[in-house]
Amino acid sequence: MDLLDLLIKNAVLIDRPSPVDIACQNGRILQVDPHIQAQAETEIDAEQQLVTAPFVDSHFHMDSTLSYGRPRVNQSGTLLEGMRTLNSAPSLCVAGLWLREILLFAVTWTSAIRN
Repeated sequence: MDLLDLLIKNAVLIDRPSPVDIACQNGRILQVDPHIQAQAETEIDAEQQLVTAPFVDSHFHMDSTLSYGRPRVNQSGTLLEGMRTLNSAPSLCVAGLWLREILLFAVTWTSAIRN
């Protein structure tokens, strides 16, 4: 095996009974096995800690989450179109809360944490 970009040793995976090594090259996993014998540009000892795929991007689009398809679907997925779509809709009440008030709060809160 050529010089690897990354070798993670002693990694615990949720579907393996014992620690493994993970060999990576060009941003891809090449091999997952116990005790991989290879040299790497970067080597990390996971110290028998859990190694997972990156977590899912947890952001969400309020217009889709609370009002998908009402009055229509946000075709571009942009905040601007979402705001225009909801602004053109009759007042929407979701779980007792007025959607426009929720979005106004969300936009205000987002602006505040950026500053």
